[in-house]
Amino acid sequence: MWKLKREQTEYVAPIHSRLRVSDVQSACDGARAGIGIAVALSYQIAEHVRSGELTPLLQDFMSETHPVSFVYSPDRFMPVKLRSFLDFALPRLKARLGDLPKGVRPTAPGKRGHKA
Repeated sequence: MWKLKREQTEYVAPIHSRLRVSDVQSACDGARAGIGIAVALSYQIAEHVRSGELTPLLQDFMSETHPVSFVYSPDRFMPVKLRSFLDFALPRLKARLGDLPKGVRPTAPGKRGHKA
């Protein structure tokens, strides 16, 4: 079952799948092969939308955007490896999310912490 929301109304859609997978990449591969449709975050499909391999559907039912966050324990000092990762990842993530195809909004779950 897929749970969809538009404005303040929630809908439940019973889905009878020919293919069930446990990861987004496989779901998108199935959609690109014409097997059906997939649910994915916009940054996960941006290249395929840009190339025309995938077309966003049900855009009226898209969730509102959420920040992408990196979190760590504030009780400790920031390890050098974590600082290096953030220095590497943040500009790339910002560039990737800022370069989405027209009409595709970023949708990624977030928590409190270091926001991209």
